[in-house]
Amino acid sequence: MSVGRFVDIEGVAVDVFTDKLPEVRVVTVLPEKIEGQQIIRITRSPGDNDSQTSRPRTDIDCFAPDRVSMWQLAGKANNALAELSGDKYGGEVIDTVITITDPVSAWWSPTVQRSVAVYEWVIRVIG
Repeated sequence: MSVGRFVDIEGVAVDVFTDKLPEVRVVTVLPEKIEGQQIIRITRSPGDNDSQTSRPRTDIDCFAPDRVSMWQLAGKANNALAELSGDKYGGEVIDTVITITDPVSAWWSPTVQRSVAVYEWVIRVIG
């Protein structure tokens, strides 16, 4: 739940990805076993806010069994965020989402491939 200008961006992002990518498991905490699954993990990163706008950032980790499906999942996640403009999720109006760093490969294990990207969300905090 958001409090004033501090937006629960993890909750908002879970709502966005659950809506736009219903076939993908979306979490903020990884399950114990992730092998063989496609998972998007959302983690809040540093951001900022002012009297009208909150600009939280998120790290979006995409996990998959192989590199091809990892890149496909990263692309779907990137596209889902790029489509947002004036949409409302979790009670918040999302003006836009900016890619800070494109998805990059980040080693996890021999049986799990992972990409990481950083996004800045521009969210209206006044009516």
